[in-house]
Amino acid sequence: MFCSADETRKLDGERLTQFEAGTEKRLDIRRTQYTFPVFSDDYRTAVLVVSGSRLTWLRMPDGIRSLAGEAAGYAVVYEKSENAWRRVTQICLFIT
Repeated sequence: MFCSADETRKLDGERLTQFEAGTEKRLDIRRTQYTFPVFSDDYRTAVLVVSGSRLTWLRMPDGIRSLAGEAAGYAVVYEKSENAWRRVTQICLFIT
């Protein structure tokens, strides 16, 4: 699903409210973001940054607890070969 930052916040808030009112033991909210690709001069190679995050809430006997957020980011390299883009490599930029 693609949505704006405002829509994402609204949907995440609704999910958290439902979790707080329910009986599920765990809620994970994951988000993936992509940058616009940067192309080589000949438009045969492209690099984009993909980052992902996860927020987790757990239902405990004494209430709901949130865990520390997790995130990771990668530079992903694609090359065009025979009119198709193929992923060549992925370089880890950060992990929390």
